[in-house]
Amino acid sequence: MAPDKQKIPISLHYIAASLLLLMVGVFMLYLSLSSVNPIGQIVSPDVKNQKPVEKLISGKLVPGNPVYPLYMIWDGIRLYTTRDPFLHIQLLTELANVRLASVQQLYTDNEHALAIATLARAEVYLGRAAQELLDTTKQGVTKQAYVGTLLFVTNEHLAFMMTMKQGLRDEDKTRVDDLIQYTLSLQQTINGLSKTSF
Repeated sequence: MAPDKQKIPISLHYIAASLLLLMVGVFMLYLSLSSVNPIGQIVSPDVKNQKPVEKLISGKLVPGNPVYPLYMIWDGIRLYTTRDPFLHIQLLTELANVRLASVQQLYTDNEHALAIATLARAEVYLGRAAQELLDTTKQGVTKQAYVGTLLFVTNEHLAFMMTMKQGLRDEDKTRVDDLIQYTLSLQQTINGLSKTSF
């Protein structure tokens, strides 16, 4: 008796999607390890001149490491599969903080252009978290706690950006100033949420 096509479990679709993402990740890793560096313009010379295996085992999982694209794919999968609105906001905030830690490492390593690009990504994550918090219809103590958390995190990001800006060239300072203004506008939005009744 032939199996009914309509009774294929949904989990097979998830397995197929996971395998596809894995193949894309392996392909991106291959491209990263090849001699052509697609982000060569923003990676410091000492990183560009490392051999692929040296980059791979350098221990720094920051932009410029060949494994980093896989890390980004994993973040995308986590964001896609997190359905609860508050858990999604929490994950976005966590990813913003992880990016900020990468920015701190890149800044210490004098990879300023890459640090600023990564900082922009961190602030985009915070922006998404703030927008999702604004859009959520759930109310109560949990929402109020997330408002407090986002205010705290944006303050930390702003404090680091102000410190970071002191050691940058003028053109890089301008880019960081733009990010500071963006984060300040996020804070205003979040402050508006804290003043509404829960």
